Amino acid sequence: SNRLELGELARAAMGLIAETMGVRRGALFVVQDLPPDGKEEEESARARLRGVLGVGEGPLPPHTVSQDGVIAGWLNHEHRPLTQYDVDLLPQFEDLPPDDQYWLERLDMDVFVPIQADGEWIGLLAVGSKGSGEPFFDADLALLSTLADQTAVALENARLVMDLRRQNAENERLNEEL
Repeated sequence: SNRLELGELARAAMGLIAETMGVRRGALFVVQDLPPDGKEEEESARARLRGVLGVGEGPLPPHTVSQDGVIAGWLNHEHRPLTQYDVDLLPQFEDLPPDDQYWLERLDMDVFVPIQADGEWIGLLAVGSKGSGEPFFDADLALLSTLADQTAVALENARLVMDLRRQNAENERLNEEL
């Protein structure tokens, strides 16, 4: 909880998960709210998922989801992990938009755990398969949820520090202009 840099926080959280669960891949994503882009009349707000750090190989492709979409809906309102098994088998994911399907395939993760602070979805832990090949059991998902809850405080603090730094840089720029 004392990590104020996103990179440090991601390394600490993903390192703990990798060590504890023996996972091969994992990532921390930060949720950035975006306004509707105005292309459609009744378009909902969107959220951009930006990867901070991953464990394992491969890039962390960013992705934008509709806040009213099935993925954001689950992660924002169900308050529990979403597994790839859920995505593959639950009826609400049958009509998943192709770009969401492609993003999930590229990530190659087994579990997606929402990080929430004050009821707001602020981040996502994405965890790949275990090195042992065993599935994730309910106890594993409960542990991941607990880690996500613990990460929420640190992620919120890191976001606040990042915002303060951005504001300070803007103030310095404006002072130089004056």
